[in-house]
Amino acid sequence: MGVTIGRQTGKGTAPCSARIDGHLAMIQLRLSLAYPAPVRALTREVRRHVTERVTGLTGFEVRHVDIEVVSLLRGRNR
Repeated sequence: MGVTIGRQTGKGTAPCSARIDGHLAMIQLRLSLAYPAPVRALTREVRRHVTERVTGLTGFEVRHVDIEVVSLLRGRNR
């Protein structure tokens, strides 16, 4: 998909956080994408996937998934 999961720029982990209010979750993610990447399509797919997985694993309703693309990585195949 062109999304670097677990790494931000190849060093360290990609930060994520969640806020819980009752049975609602608000999630923030930081991702690096392979260049060139269809940013809008990839973030839409990541948002959908995260929402489904968090709801399936926890039972929380995911109200919002905020995604920050922190870098575009060259030389990576999609």
